[in-house]
Amino acid sequence: MAWLWWLLAPVASTLLGGLVLALRAGSTAGRRVRRDSIAEHRALLAALAHNQPDEPPPATMLVLDSDHSASAPH
Repeated sequence: MAWLWWLLAPVASTLLGGLVLALRAGSTAGRRVRRDSIAEHRALLAALAHNQPDEPPPATMLVLDSDHSASAPH
């Protein structure tokens, strides 16, 4: 009989997780603020296209060179 519970545990946890997610999505639907993701993406691409070499890269594109990362303490 223990094997039955062992097989049902993943099914039960998946159903419970789905129920929790559905309840959370339903409760925040009225409070959700719509963002224009396409406009934000175009603004990021425009900022990247106009980035000058002497300017620091945007925070979304921060890249460490290999010399700097090798000297970092572990």
